[in-house]
Amino acid sequence: MLAINSNLNRLKNYSAKIDISLPYSWANISFGGKGFYTNTKNNLTVFDNETGTLILDTNYSNIFTYKEYNEAIYFSANKKLNEKWETQIGLRTEATQTEGYSENLNQTNKNNYIKLFPTAYVTYNANDNNSYSLNYSRRIRRPDFDYLNPFVIRTSPFYYSQGNPFLKPSIIDNFEFSYIRNQKWVNTIYFSQVSNFGQELAIIDPETNITKSTPINYADTYQIGLSTYYNFNKYSWWNSFMGFNLNYQNVKSRTNLIASVDGYNGYIYSNNDFTVNQSKTLFFGLNYGLQLPGRYQVFNISTLNILDVSVKFLALKKNLSITLTGEDLLNAQKPLISYYSNGIKNTMENYRDSRAFKIALSYKFGNQSVKTNERNFGNEEERNRAN
Repeated sequence: MLAINSNLNRLKNYSAKIDISLPYSWANISFGGKGFYTNTKNNLTVFDNETGTLILDTNYSNIFTYKEYNEAIYFSANKKLNEKWETQIGLRTEATQTEGYSENLNQTNKNNYIKLFPTAYVTYNANDNNSYSLNYSRRIRRPDFDYLNPFVIRTSPFYYSQGNPFLKPSIIDNFEFSYIRNQKWVNTIYFSQVSNFGQELAIIDPETNITKSTPINYADTYQIGLSTYYNFNKYSWWNSFMGFNLNYQNVKSRTNLIASVDGYNGYIYSNNDFTVNQSKTLFFGLNYGLQLPGRYQVFNISTLNILDVSVKFLALKKNLSITLTGEDLLNAQKPLISYYSNGIKNTMENYRDSRAFKIALSYKFGNQSVKTNERNFGNEEERNRAN
């Protein structure tokens, strides 16, 4: 087959927001609004040129346009009740309208919804060394744009992938109780519920042995756990940040393709920075993380770990900085992952070749006392969904 193709992907994103704060004697009030518009167009066109005349091949072309509008208003009130107690409540309302159009299938899918997102917390400062807090929050996790494209991509007679234009966003409710000791040791007990959890899964048809990979809202998930971390800085030459997280997960399936499951998982980490000399021109970093074998959602995941090492040198009155970094030196990002779909066990080894060596140089010019402010744009979430 003689073919000619072109691939043009466009993303337009517009965002605007306004925030207003009003300090009153009875409470500090904040409110505002945000709106964004996103337009993505995937234009992969393939033309059959076998006869010398270009003919659009709809089996391989992928032309998809997706539009999303979002309008939000929010309000919060903060009150310091006395020297020990402080509380805050808030509410955000979001309205979303989406439209996806597949030119290949001549198919349009629209979705409109309004969601409420309350937040609340209360803090008790017993003394300078001990404080407690209880908070609740709700947030939304929207699907990536390419997950919503219904185009079918066939890579073999027995495997194909397809987006899901009916995929819904996930809603996350989170409760946390925290205890902080000396601003160094933080302990948290948490409970999290995810409604309409969505993820890409490989679904095998036991009769044809054909695998379809597609994102679906397959479960409501519940998680309860304990996390703790400690900032050790007793010595001026050594600063360490270490901790662990252990949790239990229960996955209640919303489809007959996936069975309800439960299990445990956890991880341990230690990040260390060392000042090697008294002039503070040579620094050494050592970071290590260990993911214990366990369950994440419907997946059983084996052990994996990562080791990063860095050396930083300052010269020319500390204006020149040279940093050497070795990432994933153990080359151990190779977890074995397994799960069941349609009663069939899927096993894969997810190999991430993340071992890398980097060198970075920077030099400071001009008046070092001049301070600059970093600004965040209002569309970080939408930009991440396009990656």
